[in-house]
Amino acid sequence: AYASAYFMVHYRAAFMTAMFNNYPLGFYSAATLVKDAQRHGLRFRSLDLNKSQYVFTVEEAEVKTECDGDRPLVRTGSGSDRDLIEREKQVRVGLKYVRGLRREVGEAIIAEREKNGPYASIADLIDRVPAINKREIRALSLAGALNFDNTVHRREALWQSELAIQPKGSLFDVGGSPSVSAAGALTNVRATDTSFLTRMEGLQLVDADLRKTGISIGKHPMAFFREEMNRRGILSAQQTLDLKKGQIVSAAGAVIIRQRPMTANKVVFITMEDETGFSNFVVMPDVFEKYRAVINQNDFLIIKGIFEERGMLKAMHFSALKEVTTEVVSHNFR
Repeated sequence: AYASAYFMVHYRAAFMTAMFNNYPLGFYSAATLVKDAQRHGLRFRSLDLNKSQYVFTVEEAEVKTECDGDRPLVRTGSGSDRDLIEREKQVRVGLKYVRGLRREVGEAIIAEREKNGPYASIADLIDRVPAINKREIRALSLAGALNFDNTVHRREALWQSELAIQPKGSLFDVGGSPSVSAAGALTNVRATDTSFLTRMEGLQLVDADLRKTGISIGKHPMAFFREEMNRRGILSAQQTLDLKKGQIVSAAGAVIIRQRPMTANKVVFITMEDETGFSNFVVMPDVFEKYRAVINQNDFLIIKGIFEERGMLKAMHFSALKEVTTEVVSHNFR
């Protein structure tokens, strides 16, 4: 059984990597594919200037686990027999998904790194890849690719990027007479005081990921509002699976599908996603017309409906979940 599970984990990582590298392919957005893969146990590794390839790749990582029968685990060399390490296939996010990064520049970043070693700083990147432009450096900063093993947070990386891309000249001197690289980058950027810059945390990080790459390996946006949803009696997608026919409930989530098949007599089907999975709703034509603006103009919705067979809820009322402003990519009306 363990051998079978290991086989599935290994090839699941390879299969998902192939899907992302050939995207768009299929019905769902890349963000939804990531979240579904995570719910099924696949782990992702973040964008990294010194570790990511241009495309998604499979990496082998060591993760702590507990001994269970005859599973082939590797001992850590310390601790109890249950404190063991297992090798696991994980997916590294590729530079391909950074919005605004030209393919030729992304590939140049990788080629230069493989030839002359890792990048030491943002200024070093600019010196070694002269084709990169301001927009691309900013995009890499906000996407989290310039964190240098978590020694630089995103707002600090963006600050350093802005300094590094300034042209030569005394007007841009920082605290004295800095030396300037061939690309015009200030080499004493790290000496600049950035203590006033706060780190992006929680939903801010997820929002930055989605806006700059279209995917996030962090929490689903709805996870940050689950406590409030519970307080208001609004169900998660998982909870909608355990209802009895005829129950009237409300659920909330990100709208990932709005469908009106030609054969469905103007009936609309809506799928919402949260951190637990998917919830599905059927919207009759009169209800859709009544709430058309709310349905079409909001990425996050609260839907009240009656539970029917096969996990489907018949929608009765729609309202916008305006607390969540994160970007959502949905598949609409095809």
